[in-house]
Amino acid sequence: MAVAWEARGSFIGSHQAIMVMLRVLLFFLTGLVAAGAEVLVYHDGDRVQGKLLRREGGVMVFLSPRFGEIRVGAAEAEVRGEEAMPNESLPEASPAPGAPVLAEELASASRWWHPWKGRVGLSLQWLRDDSSDEDLAVEFRLEREWARDELRYELHYSRKLSNDVLNEDIWRGSAYWRHVLENRFFTLYNPLLEWDRSFNGLGPQIPEAEYGFTQQQLGLGYEIVTTEWATLRAGVAENWVWLRIMDPVQIDYTQWFESVFFEAELDLPKGWKLRERGQLYLYRGDMPRGWDNTLELTKRLGDLLSVTVRHEYRINRPSLQVSDYNKLRLLLGLDF
Repeated sequence: MAVAWEARGSFIGSHQAIMVMLRVLLFFLTGLVAAGAEVLVYHDGDRVQGKLLRREGGVMVFLSPRFGEIRVGAAEAEVRGEEAMPNESLPEASPAPGAPVLAEELASASRWWHPWKGRVGLSLQWLRDDSSDEDLAVEFRLEREWARDELRYELHYSRKLSNDVLNEDIWRGSAYWRHVLENRFFTLYNPLLEWDRSFNGLGPQIPEAEYGFTQQQLGLGYEIVTTEWATLRAGVAENWVWLRIMDPVQIDYTQWFESVFFEAELDLPKGWKLRERGQLYLYRGDMPRGWDNTLELTKRLGDLLSVTVRHEYRINRPSLQVSDYNKLRLLLGLDF
């Protein structure tokens, strides 16, 4: 579940300065997750069960069902299969008398689901203007990682009413697939589908319209920084878009264009994680350049809950007939 606030007017200018500073810090300072059944053995004897996701230079990325993602230097530990563990390893704790069977069943279910991570959220926004009456957003996220692949699905719905007038009614779905190549290169495929039933950007003669929009992005990138606590990637992409305005007039629009992008992840103290993706659209002809950026600062609150500060900004993406926005949200998420 999520709760969010969005402010406009003078507040936008102030928080933009904060976001710019965060991005500069993230760009210069700037892990990821999946599943399995191995043992991470530290040289001091400590052991953690889980799965080795991948090796990034001298860093091992290990996933534990109990502790989540762990990044450790290859010189500090080694990974063994469970069958190769010596018998003198840490003895198994005997269950307490009368321990509930439910705990074991839940653990089994967690192991079955663990290769995938997800979030379901409900977002309520408060806007600093007198005309806002109702603002609702619902989101769903599902993601998984393999040794060389990362896959993510997202579905968002947002609705806004002002004085009983529908100002926003948008469905948005997207996918993200990143495949790691040799020598720190990677490819990505990032499709987007959007349906807006309350668009008001066609001028005073058409105060409200409905459109469907899809974007297909295929890119090639390079992993610039990879450490235990920071990742920074950048690349270029080719994009194809199709836009159809369906009501009250029918207009079809297609376009090819290039873009440059960056992706950054940073592990902060106290369990906070920062993740950002931004892209600059390089249109052909006289169209102004577009910019799309999402920044998330997240902290887990136990096994099921998390808190996230998210900033979303979009302008001229990738047509002047597609909704722009600038939002800052605080979310409480139900994670699984």
